[in-house]
Amino acid sequence: MLRVGLTGGIAAGKTTVARHLATLGAQIIDYDQIAHQLMSPTGVAVTQIQNAFGPHATDSTGGINRKWLSEEVFTDTSQRLKLNTIMHPLVYQVAAQMDESWTHSNKVVVHDIPLLADVYDTIPFHFAHILTVEAPTDIRISRMVNERHITRKQAVDRIASQAPRVRRECLSDVLIDSSVSIEQMFDNVDMIYNSLSQEAVQTHKEAMRTSK
Repeated sequence: MLRVGLTGGIAAGKTTVARHLATLGAQIIDYDQIAHQLMSPTGVAVTQIQNAFGPHATDSTGGINRKWLSEEVFTDTSQRLKLNTIMHPLVYQVAAQMDESWTHSNKVVVHDIPLLADVYDTIPFHFAHILTVEAPTDIRISRMVNERHITRKQAVDRIASQAPRVRRECLSDVLIDSSVSIEQMFDNVDMIYNSLSQEAVQTHKEAMRTSK
C-alpha cells in the first residue's frame, strides 16, 4: 500500500481530483464523508455534540444540524476547538479502520483531507506523498459565488479561515493546478497516478520480500 494525502484550499478542485483518482483505481478515504456519517441520525458523534452544544445542535431527523453547527463554530475559536476535540479522534478511528483493510495490498490509498494543513502535526498517519490542489484566489471566490451561491464576503471569509496556501504547498510534494482546463488537469492527474501506482506496486513487492 502507498498512503497518500490529498488536500487543497476551499473551492480549489480537490473533490474533482479525488473523484478522478477513484476512477483510475485509487482507494479514497473521504474525511468529509466520514464526518457526515458520524453526524447522521445513527452516528456515534451525535450524543457527544448534543451534550457539548445543546439541543439546537440536532435537527428533526435526530442527526446534527450541520448548518447551525457550522455557523456556531465558524467565528468562535473556542467552539471550533470543542467540536474538533470531539470529531477528530472519531474521524481518525474510522479512517484507520479503512486504511488498515488495504495495508497488505499494492493499492494507492488516498486520504482526502480538506484541512490537512491545519491538523498535520497531530494526525496519526504518515504519508508517502502529499498532493495539494490549488487555484488562484479570484477563481476560488468566483466558484463559490457561482456554484455555492454565497456572497463574495462569505467566500473571502471562508478562504481566510483556512491555513494559507503557502502552508499547504510547504507540506506537499505534488502541486496540482486546477486553473487549467479540466482535460489538462486530468492529464496531469493521470501522470501523477501512474507514478504513484508504480511506486505502490514496488513498495508491496519489497514488503512481501522482507516478510519472507
